[in-house]
Amino acid sequence: MATKVRTPTPAEAEWVWISPYDLDIQKSGEWAVKEQNRMHSSELKLNTIDESWVIPLASEYGNLYLLHLQALNDTQLFKYQAFVWAKPAEFVNDRLTLVSFKELSPASASS
Repeated sequence: MATKVRTPTPAEAEWVWISPYDLDIQKSGEWAVKEQNRMHSSELKLNTIDESWVIPLASEYGNLYLLHLQALNDTQLFKYQAFVWAKPAEFVNDRLTLVSFKELSPASASS
């Protein structure tokens, strides 16, 4: 029987809040949606990044970003959680890796 692993909350994992308007966060969010579309033949469109956190890794490994974002799927807005590994700049052609991308819930009309 497989054991289900629970993703720790940002506070439990010692994530550090980072502004969702940070340029690296915006680029990572846009890239995560495009990569999800490429991998799953979907047509999501990034709407907003609601919250974002970072775990700075050792300098040779870069950063791990946790993004809570909203994306439009056809005409409905959904909330997603994306984990993006941003490697150091010397990884020019392979800088970002989508570690995880999952639906959290449909976004409310007021979001």
